[in-house]
Amino acid sequence: MDSIDALHAIMQEEFSKKINDIPIPLIIKKEKFKGTIAILYTTDSFLSKNYYIKISKDNGKTWQNYFTGLVANHYYFLKSNSKYPL
Repeated sequence: MDSIDALHAIMQEEFSKKINDIPIPLIIKKEKFKGTIAILYTTDSFLSKNYYIKISKDNGKTWQNYFTGLVANHYYFLKSNSKYPL
C-alpha cells in the first residue's frame, strides 16, 4: 500500500465515524444545553463548502437542519474550540 492509498484509507475510516448523520471531520462545534443539542458543521463538497446547524430540542430524538447562509472562503472564521456558546 503506497502513501496515497494509506491516506485514502485513513480518510475513509475517519469520515465513516459520525454524530447523527454528520461525519466527525466536518463538525466544527457541538454543544448541549438543557436538552437542546446543536451541531455546527460544514458540507464536504468539491465545488463549495456551506455551513449548517443541526438542532435537536428533545435530546437527539428529532432534528431540524438549517443553512446558516455562510459559505467557505469568505471573511469569517469559525473556531471549533471557541468559548462562545452556540
